[in-house]
Amino acid sequence: MKIVRSSKDGLLATASGILAFALSLILLPSASASQYKISEIKNWHDVISDKDVSTKRSLVGSFALENGNKCSLIVVPPRLRVGPALAGVASGKGKTAPTSQVVQDEKALFGVNGGYFNLSNGESTSYVVLKGAVCADPTKNLALTENPKLKPFLPQIYNRTEIRFLKAKDKLPSVQIAAHNEPLPPGRALDSSLQGGPRLLPELTAEQEAFVRTEADGKQVDSIGVARTAARTAVGLTKDGYLLIVAVAGKGQDEFSSGLTLVDLASLLKNLGAVEAVNLDGGTSTTMIQRTTKDKSQCLMLIGRTPETRVRSALLVFE
Repeated sequence: MKIVRSSKDGLLATASGILAFALSLILLPSASASQYKISEIKNWHDVISDKDVSTKRSLVGSFALENGNKCSLIVVPPRLRVGPALAGVASGKGKTAPTSQVVQDEKALFGVNGGYFNLSNGESTSYVVLKGAVCADPTKNLALTENPKLKPFLPQIYNRTEIRFLKAKDKLPSVQIAAHNEPLPPGRALDSSLQGGPRLLPELTAEQEAFVRTEADGKQVDSIGVARTAARTAVGLTKDGYLLIVAVAGKGQDEFSSGLTLVDLASLLKNLGAVEAVNLDGGTSTTMIQRTTKDKSQCLMLIGRTPETRVRSALLVFE
């Protein structure tokens, strides 16, 4: 598999002969030369140069934010297939993999990194449900259950926000952003879900989900740098059912050196048109991949690090 890196300055090829192909792609709009302030954005139409708003395909675009950050955005119409995946399920090769590998294995068109996990052994600290079955369960993660500092907060950690993909007989699939223990809507069954957190919209719930907490010794903990700038991945839902999947990172994407605070991330999603939104794993994990339509063995890295960070789960968009 070949990875082509996309940037504000053009497309940089990692293999000879790919640059011309990448430049010929019409699916990826060129990024605007101007820098946007979050407050200036009024809708996702402001930053996507492709104005085809048909419901038959997803749209993607990249644009510059102030302070040197780049944002890539996937706009997914309601009827297109979206869902989570676990690394290694299709290939049988370990518990973690680069997001691009998950995209390739699952034959998706786009993908971003997903939920939280242990860097040491790849065990998920977020729930993942696939085809109605729990495939990743944080209650079985010893790094959580046996950590004395986390034990008082486990009910909040297990109940963190997730994005759910629901099904019902004779009805179109639907999407819900909810706390893990929140009941399903009447008449709906859970097809798949991906837990992240905290919820960003309609309000930020970092303390309720124990991302920000005070431990027994009085120590204040901000486990994901809620109030610090960092690379971020998130997904929002508009009032008319569109999914907005965003990844934001600054140059180098070193942890906490660039990016957005969660307050700014929530503002960005709200200004793009989201009424609900959930944060996913971020920092060095933040990655957005587009599989090319002409040669399916090639991927564009819209946001991410080189070498690409390995992740436990991903959120995928299909053709």
